[in-house]
Amino acid sequence: MNPYQEYMNQLVEQNRQLRQEMFTQKPGSRDYIMNQQEIKANIEEIETMKKLMETDLTIMEKTL
Repeated sequence: MNPYQEYMNQLVEQNRQLRQEMFTQKPGSRDYIMNQQEIKANIEEIETMKKLMETDLTIMEKTL
């Protein structure tokens, strides 16, 4: 597995754990909102990694 994919898998797992925590938190509480923000940041990071992977593949294809 490449480093990008490993990192994305870690972010997906972190989001899963954050969502589980949110079930025990009061909606709108500080911790709940912080978890929501972290999940959103992780999703954005995953999208960035996907774009980087696509770019790397395109560069590799051009050099072949």
